[in-house]
Amino acid sequence: MSFIGRTTILRADGVTPLTDEDIRRVAPSAFAGEAHESRSARYAYIPTADVIRGMRDAGFVPMAAGQARTRDEGRRGHTKHMLRFRHADAKPLSERRVGQTFPEIVLLNSHDGTSAYRVMSGVFRLVCLNGMIVADREGAEVRVPHKMGWTAFRGIGVPGCGPPKPVRSRPP
Repeated sequence: MSFIGRTTILRADGVTPLTDEDIRRVAPSAFAGEAHESRSARYAYIPTADVIRGMRDAGFVPMAAGQARTRDEGRRGHTKHMLRFRHADAKPLSERRVGQTFPEIVLLNSHDGTSAYRVMSGVFRLVCLNGMIVADREGAEVRVPHKMGWTAFRGIGVPGCGPPKPVRSRPP
């Protein structure tokens, strides 16, 4: 994914999940309060901060966060960002052996029109004792374009655990 090459990523130590403050430091756009001013009235804003809360409520904690770089400083607080979640009860990486696999959920979103809201699941394999991991298998993906009518989700629809339940609304 080319997004990763243009990103500063903060990874948790493999034991302690990232706090909102940690995420805010490397991916401030995850906490944008509204869509970028360049978006039209048809753009549906999907707040990443609400998804983070929903993931925590579902038992998944953020273990890595990053945000794409942008030349336009005005977009810095709205640009494409990524979060990786693991289940809170998952064995820490420090207790794993090289070759072991573990599931993760990856969230991609932006608030400037550069990305759809995407939630992907996958299985990752530890390839080095320094914590380096690679994708072993890809799972389900939910992709929601930021279009008029998609305003909220009841739950976040964790891939592999059933589909999201979008709530369609009519324009006023």
